[in-house]
Amino acid sequence: MTIRLDAIILAAGTASRMGRTKQLLPLAGKLLLEHVISQVRRFPFSRIHTVIGHDAHLIQEQIYVDDRRFQWLLNPEFKEGLGTSLRKGLQEVIEGIEQREAQSSVQGAVEAQLQANRKPEWLGAAAMVFLADLPFIQENTISQIIARGLEQTQKDRRPFLIHPCYQDTSGHPVFWGNLQADVIKQIAGDRGGGGMRDVLRMSVTVQDPGICTDIDTPEAYERAIRLAESR
Repeated sequence: MTIRLDAIILAAGTASRMGRTKQLLPLAGKLLLEHVISQVRRFPFSRIHTVIGHDAHLIQEQIYVDDRRFQWLLNPEFKEGLGTSLRKGLQEVIEGIEQREAQSSVQGAVEAQLQANRKPEWLGAAAMVFLADLPFIQENTISQIIARGLEQTQKDRRPFLIHPCYQDTSGHPVFWGNLQADVIKQIAGDRGGGGMRDVLRMSVTVQDPGICTDIDTPEAYERAIRLAESR
């Protein structure tokens, strides 16, 4: 079984509690969103989709990413909640799989004949979803979630999600496995995957407060500056 694992970074919100565009807040020599993008790039994801909406033009002007896997995704419905950005990113992952399958369907006659005698390959779609305001996630945590997600994909073809949990608090990144278009359509508003049916939900306990150390208020930003300086 072949699994294509993409990364999605949700960075479209208005940051109303912060009072300014938090994606562009300076933190330890980089912009906040740059920290998350840099960390994601260190992993071998097939593609990296960063969903933007609020102040999208400013974000694109101030952040340059030299990586062929990377792309900006504009979500014009970002004011309707985080779920719209999540759905946008996951749909892009599904479309990438469909495009690859379409390309495979037009292979030459000789190759098609060779493939006719082989067991059909099932190409699974999966994604790791990150948030733009979580810059302190440990890389070991990301590796753990990826490993657990790929393991589950080999066991079961039903759609599932796996989130890390620190001291009974769930966080990100979240592994979305065996993606299906009809399941993704259920995502709406700010509920994310909360209102989805027929989806297995699992968790992995980690010793990493970074999975839930989000920066969404001025006070949280001040704490983040002190934390970054202490590292």
